[in-house]
Amino acid sequence: MDLFTTLPLFSAFFVLTLGVFVFLKNHRSRANLMFLFFCLLVGGWMFGTFMLFSNRENATLAIFWDRFVYLWVVFIPAIMLNFALVTTSSKKISARLMVYLGYVLSIFFLFLVFNDNFVNDVFVYKWGVHTRAKLWHHIFLVYFSVYLTIFFIWVAKYYRETEKLINKLQARYIFAAFLILAIFGSLGYLPAYGISIFP
Repeated sequence: MDLFTTLPLFSAFFVLTLGVFVFLKNHRSRANLMFLFFCLLVGGWMFGTFMLFSNRENATLAIFWDRFVYLWVVFIPAIMLNFALVTTSSKKISARLMVYLGYVLSIFFLFLVFNDNFVNDVFVYKWGVHTRAKLWHHIFLVYFSVYLTIFFIWVAKYYRETEKLINKLQARYIFAAFLILAIFGSLGYLPAYGISIFP
């Protein structure tokens, strides 16, 4: 095993540790609970990626582990939006409905993860193999992108409207951290579309 293979495992451990640390700081906070759930999802994603890299010579196992990754990833948009909802203390009915819709869509995609029209077959790259995105994967990415955009809009709006300096700082850090994750996380999808970048 090389460094690139084990890096996702270290990432999973770090993210899970961060989630537990934040949660234990104030276990009554709904924002901290949502952040813990988010970290659990990212940790599952990273562990699945580690297993994918560990089995990159075996196409059948690679497909299984990439599908395992999506068991976690499909819930990230809904949890992110829920995190934004509780962090910004939004009371709007439309915001709550968007979060509920996100969970419904996540469950819908959860049932499609092992469908051959989500991911199937593999691209072979110099660094290993990666599954090919299919129709449901394309639709999932649209859902993910829309919810990610809404997340950033909500956090930016909260930053502009809140008057407390601590809330502004929190919103700024949340926006920056999730923007970095969104940029680097989106690179992980490129191999599914035939672009040979190590995810």
